[in-house]
Amino acid sequence: MNNHDEYLNAKKYTPNYYVYIIQCKDGTYYTGVTDNLSRRSTQHKLGLGSRYTKRKGFEKIVYFEKHYKKEWAYEREQQIKEAGVVYKKMLITQFAQDLSLLDLNK
Repeated sequence: MNNHDEYLNAKKYTPNYYVYIIQCKDGTYYTGVTDNLSRRSTQHKLGLGSRYTKRKGFEKIVYFEKHYKKEWAYEREQQIKEAGVVYKKMLITQFAQDLSLLDLNK
């Protein structure tokens, strides 16, 4: 396998899509999918991300997870949306705890 083949093979297995949850200024949550979390966050901050976050106001990204395929990310987005706000809060709480554990290990 040459370097180009190795690159393509690695790219195939690199998480390229994110499912994310935004907390809006009014306390509600928005769930979405993107291939560039930083760019999408900026779009939401500027009111260019979605009608929902433009209307409700972007506060911060409170959760995200990576997926290898776009289809998987969209399926997961639907699962999170259908599960409702209690499930979203559980994901957000667990994510915050995981981040704080990472900070403790620095």
